[in-house]
Amino acid sequence: MREWTKGIVKKITLEVIYDIVDERTRDIYRKLEKIEERQESDFKYLNQKIDQLNQKVDIQIGQLRQEMREEIGQLRQEVKEEVSQLRQDMNQLRQEVKEEVSNLKKDIDRINQRIDVLIQMVANLQK
Repeated sequence: MREWTKGIVKKITLEVIYDIVDERTRDIYRKLEKIEERQESDFKYLNQKIDQLNQKVDIQIGQLRQEMREEIGQLRQEVKEEVSQLRQDMNQLRQEVKEEVSNLKKDIDRINQRIDVLIQMVANLQK
């Protein structure tokens, strides 16, 4: 009878142990599910934040591109104006050089005429 009682106690003890292990296992699974749900929620939140940051970055990049286009446009306009001014200055200088050359030619012609007169005078004096 003792052995029979021992066997029954053993079986009951094992069943209690199995029940406890099963309960603990269920608790662990529940905790794992909660962790997975929380992790999924956290990932969703992080993905939303990443999307928001990506949108902000895209907006800022767009703004910077627009600012750069405007700045480049302004610089091009300034360069065009400077080139135009330089062309005007060059044309003015060309005109001044032409006038100066013309005046020099007239002066050279007058000097040549005087030289011709002097040569004639010298030739007349030698005769």
